[in-house]
Amino acid sequence: MTYGKFVWFHFIVFRFSYFYLINEFKYNKKQHIYVFIILIVKAEFRFVKSKDHKYIKAFGKHLRKLRKENNLSQEDLANDADIPINQIGRIERAEINTTLSTMRAISKALNIHITELFDFDK
Repeated sequence: MTYGKFVWFHFIVFRFSYFYLINEFKYNKKQHIYVFIILIVKAEFRFVKSKDHKYIKAFGKHLRKLRKENNLSQEDLANDADIPINQIGRIERAEINTTLSTMRAISKALNIHITELFDFDK
């Protein structure tokens, strides 16, 4: 998706969400501003803004494959790695660019060497 299409899509989704919320819940003018700000903040953090998004997405798919090979749910892996439960899902969906310390904790929980996390094709 090109940048222009991304911005247009983002605007359409944002505008729909804003008008739906305003019409559905009958906010007053002050509350309109709060809803508007909340939607902007949510929209900004919805996508990973990285030039390596394809690599991050491939990493997430590989992590999901490794997790399923070990018959672990996202919750089990998160508990074994001692990280927040939703973080595994966010990594697998390429919503975040995870840290090295998180990758180390995940590799220990999967009982693999950390380099095996990167053994995939882009």
